Amino acid sequence: MHRQKLPADLSKEVARVNALLEEKDRLLAAFHRIGQIILASLDLEQVLDNLAKQVVEAGIFRSLMVALVDEETQSVEVVRSFVCMTAEGVLVPGRSIRSVSLTQNTEGLRYALDDENITAVTARTGKMQIIKDWNEQFGQRVDRSAENCTTKAAYFIPVKRGERVLAVLATGSTPQQLEETLHRIEVMQPLLDQIAIALEHARLYKELQNSEAHYRLLAEHVTDVIWTMDLELHFTYVSPSVRRMRGYTAAEAQAQILEEALTPDSCAKIRQALLEGKEWSEKFVLELEYRCKDGSAVWTETALTFMRQDGKGAILGSSRDISERKRAERELEQQRLLVMRSDRLRSLGERAAGIAHELNQPLVGVRGLAEHLLLGQQRHWNLGEKRMREKVVRIIEQADRMSHIIEHVRMFACEAGRRELHPVDLNEVVCAGTGLLEAQLRSRKLRLVYDLGKELPTVLANPFSLEEVILNLLTNARDAVEERLQQEGRGDRHVMVRTRADGEGGVSLEVVDRGCGISPEVLARIFDPFFTTKEPEKGTGLGLSISRSIVEELGGTMGIESRPGEGTTARVWLPAVRPGSREHGDGGKQAENPAG
Repeated sequence: MHRQKLPADLSKEVARVNALLEEKDRLLAAFHRIGQIILASLDLEQVLDNLAKQVVEAGIFRSLMVALVDEETQSVEVVRSFVCMTAEGVLVPGRSIRSVSLTQNTEGLRYALDDENITAVTARTGKMQIIKDWNEQFGQRVDRSAENCTTKAAYFIPVKRGERVLAVLATGSTPQQLEETLHRIEVMQPLLDQIAIALEHARLYKELQNSEAHYRLLAEHVTDVIWTMDLELHFTYVSPSVRRMRGYTAAEAQAQILEEALTPDSCAKIRQALLEGKEWSEKFVLELEYRCKDGSAVWTETALTFMRQDGKGAILGSSRDISERKRAERELEQQRLLVMRSDRLRSLGERAAGIAHELNQPLVGVRGLAEHLLLGQQRHWNLGEKRMREKVVRIIEQADRMSHIIEHVRMFACEAGRRELHPVDLNEVVCAGTGLLEAQLRSRKLRLVYDLGKELPTVLANPFSLEEVILNLLTNARDAVEERLQQEGRGDRHVMVRTRADGEGGVSLEVVDRGCGISPEVLARIFDPFFTTKEPEKGTGLGLSISRSIVEELGGTMGIESRPGEGTTARVWLPAVRPGSREHGDGGKQAENPAG
């Protein structure tokens, strides 16, 4: 039977659509890689360098200008401008790229947001601007006399976080490339969101650094509110600057008792600190939350010193408003949690092959049983009620098995990192966490070996957070073994998971591989956030940092021992739940800090 040949016009259209889809896939992959690279840094200058250079080097655009919006000065400044050059040193579409160069003639140009320059218009309106020919709105940015410039269309793209415009990206093309460039900009939207997050992340980090330096300076040279109190904790003096901070006059603040001035938690904190019996010469610092006259509260960094006043013991205090620092810390923590959630989803992706394998087996069984029942009905087999019931029961069992797998994956994605802790059996967590990854290892001709101790005491943990730790360690072990196999062409294909009760009130977990090992220089930085020796698409540098924070918040420890060429042992120790303790008997408790 011969296939009917498609009409020429339809065949061309199909080819065009396929080409567009392939181009879209290529762009999405490039944008994903670029997004990972720029999100891996907290330094603004590095984020800008990575963004501009990576976009041009990936061949997405031939040139890229980056301008940052300064809300304080109501201006926009060009901070990066990269252009790719061909072997002849000119911009010619379709020719091979020789280098990506930093252009100096545009950087440092600054425009007021109310200027009619096209960059300022984009920053002010938050809407993409397209110029199809040279225009006075280009201002100083374009040298029209450049003989080798083939660009006749320009695109100015806003980078937004909510309704705020953080930056403007600009690129150019020939008129013939207008439709293709607009398509690329449309596909680029997810990357624009990641750029906005990276810029905001870097801004908050820089703001936090500046804030800490600023408040250290204040602690040494300036005081906001100075006050004294007697040893019965009654205020005896409050400086007039209290009105600026809390809205009360000095007399009103001085008449307040401690419970009226501070929130309950801060009141308890200062009482506890004073009861601990500080030395008279010692100065100590507390973060205290004061009540304001308008009903709000203000966070302060309060330095306390014991002194003598009128021959009696007294306390001298100075309080500085750190509300902005607290706000920046909260925002930075939110960004950190977003990055951690992204890394957790990446971990979930590591299980994809195992999930497919585990679901495929019961699916094959269900299909076989259903086909057998259908065939029996068609051929009028006398299966009997008992055999019919057995087959239906087996179908239900296989469906339940698939439902269990899907529910476990959902729980891992949603529950890992929550504060709720329960007494759990470490061996059960190991089996649950490795079940789906084991199929992936088998597909790569690797073997997971279990050496699980018997009758382990329980540990207090979120089982899905522990699964995340185990998955990170196993993934690193797998990569190390595969790297050695690739380098040497042979080697041990085993990865071992070992659990033991240590006899000292704890339980240990070890993941052992005979992979390529880790050099001392890398081992010294192995737990640093964002530090990785892997390619950007293979790791974010957060796995071990997140894993250690999870373990430490459970009261445990985590360490790595390794020798280059010999392999690595990752060791986790967790405290066991004491028999008879409240945690041993109840259903769980809230941790003081989230595990991430």
